[in-house]
Amino acid sequence: MLAVGLALAVGASRLHSRGAAIVPYSLEDRRLTFAVLPFQVPANDAHAADVAEAVNAALTARFEENSLWAQTTPKRAAAEAAAKYSTPREIAKALDVHFVVRGTVAKSAGGYALAVSLVDGGSERVLKSVTLDVPGDALLPRWRSDLAYAVEELGAAGLDAEVKRVESRPAETLDVRDLTMRAYVTWQTHHGAEAKGAYESASELLKRALALAPDDREATWVTAEINLCDCVMAWSKDVEAQKAIGAAALDKYLTMDPGNVDMIEEKASLYSLRGKHEEALVILDSLLQKEPDDPWNLWAKAHELVKLGRATEAVPIIDGLVARAPNQYVTLEGLAAEVHYAVGDYAKAAEYAKTSIAHMSDDQQRSPVTGPLRLTLVAAEAELGHLDRARAALADFDAAVPGVRTLTAMKKWVWPTSALAGYEPLYDGLRKAGVPE
Repeated sequence: MLAVGLALAVGASRLHSRGAAIVPYSLEDRRLTFAVLPFQVPANDAHAADVAEAVNAALTARFEENSLWAQTTPKRAAAEAAAKYSTPREIAKALDVHFVVRGTVAKSAGGYALAVSLVDGGSERVLKSVTLDVPGDALLPRWRSDLAYAVEELGAAGLDAEVKRVESRPAETLDVRDLTMRAYVTWQTHHGAEAKGAYESASELLKRALALAPDDREATWVTAEINLCDCVMAWSKDVEAQKAIGAAALDKYLTMDPGNVDMIEEKASLYSLRGKHEEALVILDSLLQKEPDDPWNLWAKAHELVKLGRATEAVPIIDGLVARAPNQYVTLEGLAAEVHYAVGDYAKAAEYAKTSIAHMSDDQQRSPVTGPLRLTLVAAEAELGHLDRARAALADFDAAVPGVRTLTAMKKWVWPTSALAGYEPLYDGLRKAGVPE
């Protein structure tokens, strides 16, 4: 998933406690420590002040609740420090944190825009900025997931900064925490041709971390994440080997932290890979009861519904997600194309497929997870009777994925988690486009 591990929220009375030794994840360890400061608001705008207070409280709660690795200063302590000191450096020093989160509320056409930034307390450099939109008659963004993603983006910037602090040090001098953070950043920031090397480097760092602390939660979490990611299919010659490592780490982690949402989502994905779509749907529905507008779990639910032959139920879910974030994520329009193909709406399927493909990277077009969308476009155009368009789309697929030119080869190439993998009406459309058996 996208989530950055952040946790261990601390109480005000314990924030400045000290021990004789600094142990990773203890209160003495100040890596990934955050303080969310009161936001600046326009003068004489009472509603803006209410918005600032509500969003500030929500972001602070997100930092505290949705984390594995961080400590967050209590809201009251952050406010007191901000009232006493004027610069980020002074505030960070007073609170003994590495990072401060600052925000400014401004009027916008639709209500209010909140510019929120992560600032390095030592250098006072802005590391990351995000914008949250709040409707004029509301106190929080329309979608709760906007808050979660803002915290994720800010937390990721903090994680990158912590890794850079020790980037010149050899791995054998790092403790468990630095090894784990370096592994995660190494894996996350390399794609394409470098993906395999990034995975191998991250795996070696994690092995070193787990040798030092076999039950370390964060190292176990990252081990599960990097092995269960479908991105391993871009380079692995034995995907099941990576999935087995990830599944073992997933099971191990959930014995330590059964409520971790990221790992529960990974469990649903693993069920989907194994063809256990009913079980995956049960997990997703349980998560959506807590976060009804979570886009990842809504997307995954729509995917499982297609797999279960219930594509009609998936249509309003995926169309709603596309409406929330049009042309932002290729996987949204991509799944929308597959959903609409499954209900026989070939015109909409072709439209969504073209939109998604236009934004795909070369790696995504070659991937057996996202790349099959080109086949959906071929089949949809053929079903519409647009044979010239279907053949042109097929030629584009051949260029992206050479050597996969028969239905037999295509069925073998498509990864089983692809929404229309094994879906015979898709192959009927490909036959109409002239694809041989």
